[in-house]
Amino acid sequence: MLIVKPVTDKDEQRRLCGVFGAGYEDHLMAFLAVEGEPGEEKSGKLLGLCQISLRDGENEIRTLVRAPGTDDTEAMIIMARAAMNFMYRCEVREVRISPSTDPALIRELGFRQRDGEYVIDLDEFYKSPCSYNK
Repeated sequence: MLIVKPVTDKDEQRRLCGVFGAGYEDHLMAFLAVEGEPGEEKSGKLLGLCQISLRDGENEIRTLVRAPGTDDTEAMIIMARAAMNFMYRCEVREVRISPSTDPALIRELGFRQRDGEYVIDLDEFYKSPCSYNK
């Protein structure tokens, strides 16, 4: 079973960044994808880490990385969409994604290149997420 959950403990987020080889910044919020049963979030198989910034209008998916030795694209998409949904509920309407993100994931998520950045309009996306024109 796929579990996607926010990482609320900053020490745990810092530790996970080390495991995933991702940079840690205190102001970033994090989501974790794990394969396991409910209650096994800490002992399940790590699949992915997503960190987002909502500071000073940054509105960015800063980190979207797979766990070493894994390649679960579906889990990555679900985790990123959970982060995007959180941002949308925070009234963010446009989100950028780090250009260091896997280009295939950027395309799968529906981000478009504009002015040298990859962006997505969440209002347009949530009008019809299953048929959002990529």
